[in-house]
Parts: sequence; structure tokens; C-alpha cells
Amino acid sequence: MSIDDDFSGSLNRIVFDEVFSRYSKNFSKELFVVSKSYLEAMYLAEDKIHDLISTDMQGESFKIDLQGCYIVKGILYACDLQFVSSSEFSGAIYIFLPNGVPYAYMIRPITNIWISHNADIAASDIQGSFDYMLGLINILLYIKMFQLYAKSDIKIVKPKETLKRIEEGYLKNESAVPVTYLDSKWFTTIVRSEGFRVRGHFRLQPRKIEGEWVKRIIWIEDFMKAGYTSKAKVQDQQ
Repeated sequence: MSIDDDFSGSLNRIVFDEVFSRYSKNFSKELFVVSKSYLEAMYLAEDKIHDLISTDMQGESFKIDLQGCYIVKGILYACDLQFVSSSEFSGAIYIFLPNGVPYAYMIRPITNIWISHNADIAASDIQGSFDYMLGLINILLYIKMFQLYAKSDIKIVKPKETLKRIEEGYLKNESAVPVTYLDSKWFTTIVRSEGFRVRGHFRLQPRKIEGEWVKRIIWIEDFMKAGYTSKAKVQDQQ
């Protein structure tokens, strides 16, 4: 799939590039990768988030900033949005497909919208395009609210580091900024009743040397570990 021909040489492309440069500093503030389980947990809590927005966060109390990049199902959302309600906001959002091709952007309060012809929508006017973009933005807003009001399992992946044993297999951070991997074990209970062998491995061990704490690489021999039960967080609150 390639970028739309009419976009490449159009005014939309000029605006796209100029505005992206203006907002790029805030786009690069944080980078989040949203796991499938985190997204599923957020959707299960969707009605509670809606209640929070519609009842407890009306008027002056509703001020949410959404800055940085979110990767959801492989799609990258670059955001610099300031919300005063779930449908009133200013700023910019850029959306890119997994192969890096621009998919859409929107700038507010002066509404400027471009959506690729490859998009699976029937919108043919500004209002239809706005409603489509608002639906995507609300997903990001709900993810942000879930971050703020529910406990998340967060893993920080520093530049050049690799996070292994995750739903996606592994996550290699090839950017210049730390990546925050958002995971959720709210609805997962892990039971391992039998003992199991832990293979020998290196570990960074804190040690106090001459009054100062430092880390040293040590070797941990093979050992047998007892079984365990790790309860889902949702059970802890019942």
C-alpha cells in the first residue's frame, strides 16, 4: 500500500509536514506500546471510564493532556491534544500504518482533516470525517484515562534494549527515547502447582562496597523453585 497520489503533491502534504514539525517535540515526549491484554481490559472498563467522564469530570475538572505516541495494534498515533471534554479538544493527531505510511491527520480548533482513500469509511464530508477521527481519538482518551485511574503493569524499555516474553514475542526499542509497555494482568490468574527448574543465569546484584551501593554481575546456579499461584488483580478487590 502506498500513500495516496493526490496527497503526495497536494496542499494536504504541505500542511502535514509543516504542522508535524511544529508538534514533533511533544509527539516525542513519550512512546507507549499498548498490549492486547491492556486494550481488552480497557474495553471491559469502558462503561466505568464513560461514567467517570460524564459525571465526575465535567466542567473545570476535565482537563486531560494527551501527548506522545501510542502504538495500538501496530498503528502509531502521534498526539498533542488538550481535552476540555470528551469531544472538545485542541491540538493535532497524526496516524501512521505499521509500514510508516501516513493514514490520517487532524488539526484543531481550526479543523483540518485528511484521511487516506484506503480508509474503510463511508464519510464523504467534513462532519463524517470528524466523527470518524473522533472515534479513534476517544480510544486513545480512554487508554489515557485507564492509565490514570487503574493500576497498570508497566515495563520501561530503554533505547537499544529488548523486552522479551511478551504477547508480541519481543519488543526491541530502536528509538532514542524510552518505550513504556502497557500490560494488564487484571483478568489473568497464573497457577503453577508443580515445582520447576530455573536455569543458571547472570544477574546484576546490588552490593555495598566501601559504604556505597554498586551493582556487580553474579552467576546464579540452577535451582528448583516451588510452585505458586499468582492471583488476578481483580480478585484482590472482591
